[in-house]
Amino acid sequence: MSIFIKKPIVFAGLLVIVVFLLYWSYSSTQIASPKVVLENYLEAIQKKDAKEAAKFVFDERFPTPERLEDFYNRSFKYENLFLTSYQVQGQILKEQDRTEFEVAMQFKDSNENTKQKFILMKRDGNWKIYIPPRLN
Repeated sequence: MSIFIKKPIVFAGLLVIVVFLLYWSYSSTQIASPKVVLENYLEAIQKKDAKEAAKFVFDERFPTPERLEDFYNRSFKYENLFLTSYQVQGQILKEQDRTEFEVAMQFKDSNENTKQKFILMKRDGNWKIYIPPRLN
């Protein structure tokens, strides 16, 4: 092969690699939207996956993610709290670092939908479901 043919092939190969690296770095830095975070959390709750659910939550009652995960594992033992279905009904507040959604949820052994408001806040650049401390 002549040198004139090798240069375009090498250049094209390098160009493909650069484009791939730019795409990969862009996609890995994308922050999940608050609605996606909420849906991922609710799906983890449905699957009774405490570790996954805890990833999406900021709860001031628990000083470590491990304690929050333990709380979810204990909660999943109560069958009547088993989430069978949910529907995100709408965003009721939207600010730069805080948003709220209303969700209709149905639990095992219940024929009624329960409506729940979820607060999501940005924490360390990522959206988290915020669970405020309980007031006495």
